[in-house]
Amino acid sequence: MKRVNFCAWSTTLKVETIIVCILLIGLLVWMGYNCFGINQTVSIPNFLFGAIIIILILLTSWLLSPQYIESTEDSLIIHLIGFKYVIKKEDIVGIECYKQTTSTFRVFAIGGLFGNVGLFMNNNIGTFIAFVTDFSHSYIIRRNNKKSIVISVDDISILHT
Repeated sequence: MKRVNFCAWSTTLKVETIIVCILLIGLLVWMGYNCFGINQTVSIPNFLFGAIIIILILLTSWLLSPQYIESTEDSLIIHLIGFKYVIKKEDIVGIECYKQTTSTFRVFAIGGLFGNVGLFMNNNIGTFIAFVTDFSHSYIIRRNNKKSIVISVDDISILHT
């Protein structure tokens, strides 16, 4: 039986995403004004380089944004806009509540723009992969000889079916 749970965004994630998007788009507009406006203090190559970097940041973060989690008979599938991440149920050895700590570090991750996605590390879990949109509804999926995964779901029963 196939079940789906959509990844609801926390208020904090919504605010962070809105603020960062406004700042990045504002920076792009400011660079464009200084490149094509009256003073022309920014050169066209510098403007293009900055614009490409800003667009890549926004596009990459959006493509890695968790959308929903699908539970099938043999796997959990985390659907992102850009791709899917499959967890085989036979690899799962345990599921427990995740409590966010101040000792969590981003190793290679996006932390707060369209989601908290990537490789993180803390003292309790070690290195783990996160697909989180709301830390208050997050769970650790421990796997055989593989990195643990932290995901956020509203309905924990989807992880047990």
